[in-house]
Amino acid sequence: MSVALAAASSQSLTVPTISGVKSIEFLVKPTADNEWLANLTSGLSIVNGGIPIGFPGTPVVYVAGAAVTQLGSELNSQANAASIDNEADATTGFVNNGMSTFLSSGVQAQSGLYSIHSIANSDGDHWYFRCPVIAGRRYRVAGYYYGVNLTSPLTAFWLRITTSDTLYSNSSFYQNGSWVKFEVVVIPTVTLPNMDTQFREGGDNNNADYFIDTLSVKEILRPLTPGIYNHVIITTDTAFDVDAGTLGKVDSSYGNMTLGGIAFYSAQISAAQAAIKNNSGVPLSPLCGDALRDSLLGYYRMDNGNSLADATGLNAALTAFNSPVDSADVPEMQMPTAMAMAGVGV
Repeated sequence: MSVALAAASSQSLTVPTISGVKSIEFLVKPTADNEWLANLTSGLSIVNGGIPIGFPGTPVVYVAGAAVTQLGSELNSQANAASIDNEADATTGFVNNGMSTFLSSGVQAQSGLYSIHSIANSDGDHWYFRCPVIAGRRYRVAGYYYGVNLTSPLTAFWLRITTSDTLYSNSSFYQNGSWVKFEVVVIPTVTLPNMDTQFREGGDNNNADYFIDTLSVKEILRPLTPGIYNHVIITTDTAFDVDAGTLGKVDSSYGNMTLGGIAFYSAQISAAQAAIKNNSGVPLSPLCGDALRDSLLGYYRMDNGNSLADATGLNAALTAFNSPVDSADVPEMQMPTAMAMAGVGV
């Protein structure tokens, strides 16, 4: 049993408030390569590539019982002071645009021996890293900065992700005296050889002084297989509330997919339990242990053939459970034989 979500008709499935959630398990059959959207309460979502955005703690995504390999090859691959795997006392691969100081430095290093040190002396001074991107794909830009004289708003540095026609991200940073991580995810709308990650002077005093290290730019890979059901678990070590969330939509974007059963747990799911759940054919297999079985908070039962164009009663289909729970209470999570033979069993 499943329910189809069609992007063309802007359909989604509303989930009522559920408190104390640590794990979400569901079946999803994407229609296209880049379709996987779920917004679960404000600021918390699962996006293309299976990246959990806004989840507290340390979230892990399992697909078909295995942890997702989320990222592609490193685009900051040249030997330079901010490289993770190819560090060198050099600024190779970066372009300075006005910084009075721009050099490889051994004064501060988040990892290895060097980092990029830059000091501005006028408004708009920046340096940047440039790499090719493909429209519609998702890229993660991450690294660390060490501020020397940063304050808000007088002396800040700005991380800008831009192409020749679009500004995708523009964030200010102004902590000093320790290494602080930054991370953004962008989706270019055009295929170009020049997505720029810019490190800019952004304060009123025009003299921002900071170090950048372990700079990584990678494509976020799609871990789901279109056209067949994928068994997905998102789990974290910190509880959160699903507050009137929506499956099938993030911001103004809708997924194009079919959703199967959706279960919510108050317990964190381990790698071993994820593998057991995927291989056993029973979502609440005794092999997972009583604690996990008893932690089931709710389960969505999908009416076979229902589409969200006629969604009457779907919200009432959420079934809450009191422990202990018998796996026979959630038969819709069990995959049909043909799907299990395709290697996508629950």
